[in-house]
Amino acid sequence: MSKWPVGRAALGHAAPQREGSRAPGHSLRRRPLAAAVAASSLLVVAACSYEPVTPASIAGADQIVLDSAPSSARSIGEYLHFVAKVVDKNGMALTEARLAWSSSDTTVMVSDGYGRFRTTGNGTAAAIVGLLDSPSFPKRVAQVVVRQVPDHILFATDIVVFYARGQSTRVDYRVLDRVGSPVVDTTRHIWLTANPSVAGVDGTGLVSAKGDGEVAIALQVGPVTEFFWARVASTVRFGGCATSSDAGTTKCNKVSFSVSTSR
Repeated sequence: MSKWPVGRAALGHAAPQREGSRAPGHSLRRRPLAAAVAASSLLVVAACSYEPVTPASIAGADQIVLDSAPSSARSIGEYLHFVAKVVDKNGMALTEARLAWSSSDTTVMVSDGYGRFRTTGNGTAAAIVGLLDSPSFPKRVAQVVVRQVPDHILFATDIVVFYARGQSTRVDYRVLDRVGSPVVDTTRHIWLTANPSVAGVDGTGLVSAKGDGEVAIALQVGPVTEFFWARVASTVRFGGCATSSDAGTTKCNKVSFSVSTSR
């Protein structure tokens, strides 16, 4: 026999081992790898089964706080903006919380669901805010009073002209609030004339011609006063030049006359 060893062991290769004959150290070296693979599998499963946190499951939610809450409105069609948040017992805001907004009376104001309300009529209504996914969570309520206030008056014309004494007319007009909505007003409309000898006006807005001239007719509604002009021209005046020839020259003799248009 050769004095040199032969076979896989002689070439530096470990001889194959049966399953039951593994060295203890070999088995211990493989366990950390298996544990890492198992842990990564659990992370993947956890990531796939993640569900967004809803307000109903927010830990520590204590109350809803209104940061901004208008209490009144002076126009129909006016927008009111409310701001609220959910806080814990330490006053820290919970940004995961989703809010639900509503109105107690949609004939007074309506909600867009995100804290903005539009006024729809005079009266009193409440802006209500709660948690979107937890109807039983305590709500916050803010009372709003809507009362239209006249802001300006629009007349159909700036001036009316009478050509005879005794003539009368009414001028159409609209009373509007700040956003341009017609005012549903129960306040007494007050009519005034600057010179009743030229034109008078009664409590219904009927303007009557009295004498030649021009006068302002005013309407007062609440805090607003606007006016238009009334002109009475019952006498029409004419002027001209009467020419005459004398020794080849032409002379202009000024003449004037008037015609009354009143009966």
